[in-house]
Amino acid sequence: MEITSKTYLSELMAGFYATPDQVGAQLKQIFQFTNPGAVFDPTCGKGSILNTLCGDYDFIETYGVEIEKGRADEAKQVLNHVINAPIESMRISNESFSFIYLNPPYDYEISDAGKSSERKEVIELERSLKYLAPNGVLCYVVPYHIVAAAAKILATYFSEVQIVRFDNDLFEDYKQCIFIGRKKTASKKSTNSNFMEVFDLFKNENFVFEKIKTLSSIVGEVTYDIPGTNPNIKLFTSRIGSKEENIKLIKQHSAFESIKQALAPRVLTLDSQPIINVSQGQMGLLLASGAINGVLEEKDGKNHHIVQGLEIVSKHVTKERLEDESIKTVERTKREVSVKIITSEFVRKLQ
Repeated sequence: MEITSKTYLSELMAGFYATPDQVGAQLKQIFQFTNPGAVFDPTCGKGSILNTLCGDYDFIETYGVEIEKGRADEAKQVLNHVINAPIESMRISNESFSFIYLNPPYDYEISDAGKSSERKEVIELERSLKYLAPNGVLCYVVPYHIVAAAAKILATYFSEVQIVRFDNDLFEDYKQCIFIGRKKTASKKSTNSNFMEVFDLFKNENFVFEKIKTLSSIVGEVTYDIPGTNPNIKLFTSRIGSKEENIKLIKQHSAFESIKQALAPRVLTLDSQPIINVSQGQMGLLLASGAINGVLEEKDGKNHHIVQGLEIVSKHVTKERLEDESIKTVERTKREVSVKIITSEFVRKLQ
């Protein structure tokens, strides 16, 4: 079986690599959808690539996950089912998708100790294997050297393998490859040693550029028929839920109104004048303690005014002469209260 390799140019937009339109148009000619099914992009971005590949088919249900809300909102306009959440939080029915397009983050997964560990591209490949149905097709877009890092998985779980690199202009800029394979159906899978030897050569950029075919060279020559599956996935949800759903559940809880009332600002209404006049110092203490702070009015609604209090804390330094004639510097905390009274006629500051 011939091994070819493809690398695509990823366009950097708002901090993520999106598959170029040119690549999407070429891939669309390779994948043939003739039966109802469910397809999945675990890091779908704006949903453009999955929509390009199978958006024209009414019998295909498209599923996507995107961590960034703005891109997820855009993806919801073109895909049937999109969840704004980290892919790590998802709960998805195993072996449900007939086709998976995987363009994972290009980075390392950081261990608990803060040290670099396994590549995220390999972690997401292992995760996607669970969701891909037997005989289903994977399209895996990664930097060329990741093919070597994922060699054992790719050589064990897939048959009908093609690896093609992007056309020269795109490859020189971004060094990307695309692996296409069909998931084996046997419960016990053996590793293809020939594939392993070839995949290991992808550590060498010169080998990839000189020996591996471009994507455009296989268009019209290679096609993959995507098998049918149930378009309706039984389980496709996030453990953490969306922000909007969480807010709705909180508001529906029986304790929400009690908490809301307890946290509401206090409004003090005086039914009559105090029995004893309140001095400025006493008023300051009331304001500083929070007993009075806000809108005040008489019972009949007249003399509406606002009282605001502010405690001013400063340091006061003094020097004292001791018996041995030495000087001792003493620093004390000085607390003052500033009060503003605001009415429709005047603003008065008391301090």
